Amino acid sequence: MHPEDAGRIFVQSNWSGRRLARLRCAFVALAMGGALATSAAPARADFTFKSLANFELTNGSEPGGTIIEDTSGNLFGVTGNWPSATMGSIYELPAGSSTISTLAAFNGGNGSEPSNLDVDNNGNFFGTTYAGGSSGGGTVFKLPAGSSTISPIVSFTGPNGSGPRDQSFITDSAGDIFGTTYKGGSGYGTVFELPAGSNQISPIATFNNSNGSGPLAMAMDKSGNIFGVTQYGGQYGIGTVFEVPAGTHTISTILSFGSDPDLGQFPTDLILDSNGNLYGSTNIGGPNIDGSVFKLAAGTYAPTLLASFGGYSIPNLGYPDHLLLDPAGDLFGTSLLGGQYVEGSIWEVPAGTQTLITLHSFDSGDGADPDALSLGAHGNLFGATEWGGDTSLNNGTGEGTLFELSPVVPEPASVALLVASVAVGLWRGSWPRNSDATSNGSATKSPRSRRSRRTT
Repeated sequence: MHPEDAGRIFVQSNWSGRRLARLRCAFVALAMGGALATSAAPARADFTFKSLANFELTNGSEPGGTIIEDTSGNLFGVTGNWPSATMGSIYELPAGSSTISTLAAFNGGNGSEPSNLDVDNNGNFFGTTYAGGSSGGGTVFKLPAGSSTISPIVSFTGPNGSGPRDQSFITDSAGDIFGTTYKGGSGYGTVFELPAGSNQISPIATFNNSNGSGPLAMAMDKSGNIFGVTQYGGQYGIGTVFEVPAGTHTISTILSFGSDPDLGQFPTDLILDSNGNLYGSTNIGGPNIDGSVFKLAAGTYAPTLLASFGGYSIPNLGYPDHLLLDPAGDLFGTSLLGGQYVEGSIWEVPAGTQTLITLHSFDSGDGADPDALSLGAHGNLFGATEWGGDTSLNNGTGEGTLFELSPVVPEPASVALLVASVAVGLWRGSWPRNSDATSNGSATKSPRSRRSRRTT
């Protein structure tokens, strides 16, 4: 189904939805001393991984950025490449389908290398491209509902910014667009606004290297204060966390990376919770060398290290990138080279903990190099990998995948009681057991057989 039906309500997946409760069921277990014991202690979040679709050049390649889910369960996103030219496309994956369709393609004049995508309540798509447009510095674009033609709203020319990157685009309730550009301005990047209905960029602030260089992700609180990170610049030249207070044109440095080695270097993402706490990630550095995830407390911005990547734990290797918070405060993210197979991973730091849990390790066959995660309306996590997938579809090369992680729903209490009853029956010998025949035809008890049945 295409998004041409005006009036349809869309869900911006990475900011909305409610995750289903995830608790481990209480299973009956045998204590070391032989007594029957139960455990209802919550453990790690349980998810089921599913590959949804493969890109194969004809429908695009190198998908990235935020995925949008509409109320019917259709998914929308962007690709960095498209068959006719390496300029990108906007795609749809209809609910229940594994076939990706192209809604519209970029041609250079309307932008190339799309980096962000959003949608309004009328089904019109908006976003930014890193390149293309009238000056080659990228565009803000629109794809009207029901159309297959992408129109540039405005082009970045250098003085008004250049090269907006992913996770650097916000639309407020009035339809005003805010964002950052990685370059442009005085050469170190900008913060900008595009008022609703306008085709003129209004610069808000310009970076000068001492206050940061190369802004990436950004977030906005309910008061209109803008927060973000820069990949470079600042006191030590390895990135900053910044704020632009509402109504001002001043960039204030909250943190220069390098002041606290545990936080790492070269930040990659920043998000904001409803209480004003900031969460961020760094590409390298930290206690285990390969990047960190941290929290900055609201108001004081006191830092807390939540997780460190690397060291000698292969599943937790490498380069945390995009972050996502669910309504319960659980923090999710992707790592570029993490996981058991070093093809990338999806991880979680449960709310209130500093425990890093690997939820899925990509093996190239189901994707590689995962990008941003989005939160679906039912607690599902959606995402894309820039590479990997079914190699039989395009002469042995994987062009990227779409995937879903679904939370495991706890068993109803009645089922849990049934499991417990079965386990008790097995332990007390009221059910038939495997036995070893003796010479007189009697049976000898086999603890191994009982254990085997109890765990199957």
